[in-house]
Amino acid sequence: MMSVSRWVLLTAIVAALIALQHFGLENTPEKREEAVFTNIADLPAGDMVPTYIGSLFLGSFRAVAIDVFWIQLKEAQDDRRYYLCREIAEMISKLQPHNEEVWAMLAWDFAYNVANGERTEEKAWQWVRYGILKLREGIRRNPRSPYLCYDLARFLVHKPTWQSGRLDLGLLRRIEADDEIQRELQDVPTATNRLTAFELALNWFQNTIARLEARTGGDLFKTQMGLYIHPDTMSGFMRDTLFFQGIYSWRLAQTSADSPDWDRSRDWFRRAAQHVLAMQQKYGTRGIDEGFLELYAHMEEVLEASRAYVRTLASSDLEARLAARMKYVREMEAVLAALGLAEQGHLWEPLSTAKRDLSRETIKIRDREYFFFDANEYNDGNMFATPLQSKVPAWGNLKPGPGDVDRFQIFVKPDADEHGHAGSQEKFEPKRVTISVTRLGRLPLRVRVYSQSDQLKAARDVPLSPEERTESFEFIADRPGSYFVDVRPLDEPARLPSDTRYGLVVTVEE
Repeated sequence: MMSVSRWVLLTAIVAALIALQHFGLENTPEKREEAVFTNIADLPAGDMVPTYIGSLFLGSFRAVAIDVFWIQLKEAQDDRRYYLCREIAEMISKLQPHNEEVWAMLAWDFAYNVANGERTEEKAWQWVRYGILKLREGIRRNPRSPYLCYDLARFLVHKPTWQSGRLDLGLLRRIEADDEIQRELQDVPTATNRLTAFELALNWFQNTIARLEARTGGDLFKTQMGLYIHPDTMSGFMRDTLFFQGIYSWRLAQTSADSPDWDRSRDWFRRAAQHVLAMQQKYGTRGIDEGFLELYAHMEEVLEASRAYVRTLASSDLEARLAARMKYVREMEAVLAALGLAEQGHLWEPLSTAKRDLSRETIKIRDREYFFFDANEYNDGNMFATPLQSKVPAWGNLKPGPGDVDRFQIFVKPDADEHGHAGSQEKFEPKRVTISVTRLGRLPLRVRVYSQSDQLKAARDVPLSPEERTESFEFIADRPGSYFVDVRPLDEPARLPSDTRYGLVVTVEE
């Protein structure tokens, strides 16, 4: 039988633990913050409410309850019960409001994995929107966090630009038109001016730098997952963001030669150059900076030629139209010849489109002769291979003289599971890739497809015929990654014919 002294000792220990729980753990700033979310009346109706209510009374077993929520989130994802997933995510973020990785992971999961699993753009947008606002909520709960500011900024830049050489114009327009996103991300009660995703991102990169300087004195910051964030890196992201905004304004400008977006685009490229110069003053000069400065200077010349070309599209003066288009093509090719793919692929598609109707045949207009010689080609090897998008036509022609080769790149993505997560290479399901080659000119073509290790995967010749000819063939991509298409003359003639144009369309099995 327990003695009185032992009872007294046990009672004292229990009382001390209760006091520690109430006056110590329960009164920490973190617990006071989380207590806001323990009002059952404020909880959303749904399947998760009973589990959440139970977790409130678990005390030291609260961490186990959080683990249960994460398990239930995974199970709900497996069942594609996305609205239940959102309820569970809300519960997790309420139970762990100061865990930055929770906000970052949930936002990314919904805006990418869940959104990619939807079949319509509208439904996908709802999850992207939820991810954006979830990150903003996390920043509000963690006002000193540079990490979440960085994550929001990178999200706004990466989501519309993840596909090489293309902008997601639909997503960019939705972000500009959404009142709540504009209000929350501009941090003003009423957002009267509309900012693009890139403009919003610039503000949040600047916020990241400010929080880094306030929290670490400007030194690097290490997140829970081991990610290092440094002001220098943020400045590099801002440089790229300024460039993307310049490209976006250029895309908008091409609808009319009188559009104000021509001047806006030029201003953004100039701002990008000024930003690089400011980076050099602050962090020191690097060789890569000179390449960026050259790119931005070239882009101003491209803009000028592009605007002149757009101005001639409505003209009946064929001579002026042809001359403007040739100048436009020359300026774009000059960028690629000088800098390769430093422009991240945003010139190859407009260049391909502009070249579609240019021929090396003699063009006579008003007794004047015009020739188009593709002398500025750059894609002769794998390093500068032109990226091909599935089902998007690409046009080219071979330059004068023997020995020219055009190389194109096909990228086959890894498989994704039912949630949109990238799968492993070992579980990759081979994909059928179809290539259609159209010979527009008078040059017989030899087309070969190679793997990244230079293994021949497929071949097809497109011989000379009286009319335009298209040949289609297939190969099996047995692993994810890059495959290269090699286009060259079928034979090596001493002199190429006057018209060497051709087109490529690649379709990757989904």
